Amino acid sequence: MKIENVDFKRAIEILDLREYKPVKRIIPRKPPSADKNQSLLLCAIDYWKFHLHYHQEAMHYLYSRGIKDHTLIRKLNIGYAPAKGLHEHLIGSGFSEEIILKEGPVKQGKYGPYDFFRNRIIFPVTNLQEKITTITSRSIDPAGRIKHLHLPGDIETFYNENEIDSAYTIICEGIFDCLSLLQAGFNAVAVYGTGGLKPHMALKLKKTEAIYLAFDKEANQAGQKGIDRAMEIFRSLKITNVYPIMLPYMDGKKIDINDLFCKHGFTKEDFSSLMEDALARKNRHYN
Repeated sequence: MKIENVDFKRAIEILDLREYKPVKRIIPRKPPSADKNQSLLLCAIDYWKFHLHYHQEAMHYLYSRGIKDHTLIRKLNIGYAPAKGLHEHLIGSGFSEEIILKEGPVKQGKYGPYDFFRNRIIFPVTNLQEKITTITSRSIDPAGRIKHLHLPGDIETFYNENEIDSAYTIICEGIFDCLSLLQAGFNAVAVYGTGGLKPHMALKLKKTEAIYLAFDKEANQAGQKGIDRAMEIFRSLKITNVYPIMLPYMDGKKIDINDLFCKHGFTKEDFSSLMEDALARKNRHYN
């Protein structure tokens, strides 16, 4: 719109002439629904996905964290939120100001509406029914004051929840840990911090044959405390096939799964050996 000095409708027509197919998919063909306004969130997600692939710094950040599988990035609808533009995009897509402000990706500020997520990698969170439950994000600015930001409210859904596997599932405590495991070929979900597991979430793994807990190895033992809390939850639900994975220390520093794969050259075979070790110690936390 700024480059061509035209309104939103004419900008879409110009893009159509360039045969950029995803643009048509971004614009809802039916009136927005009222079901948690999934259509609004989907429209926002498509907007963020489009910007990810045209923002070099955002893609570089993902690569710097070892996430290079474009198929995985597309599958999980990972995107990038620029500094501004979402509000105008949603208005131009037919959503009312009331609905846009209600759902949270745009906030009302002192000087007017503003995009809630700015200069951030976007991670949509969906449940077992593949409904979007919230949006979370990670700042790509090393000096950013707030690294992690999500829509208001508690996150009570696993990240990648709809991929819980009946054979085995690894629970880790961060999205990039989860992405590293998925990229290596494992079945994994993530909670948000060591205290992020809730009983109703744990119940979703009741029919899973083997549940692995892989929380960070930290000097303050937060990871171990998180494992203890999680084990207590599973015990209360009479779920006993849970196996804590002991991550190695590296140079006496905090280590997480993303670091293992991205910085220390871990392979699928290396992590599989940690899982085998967890199986060998399976009765440790129950005796």
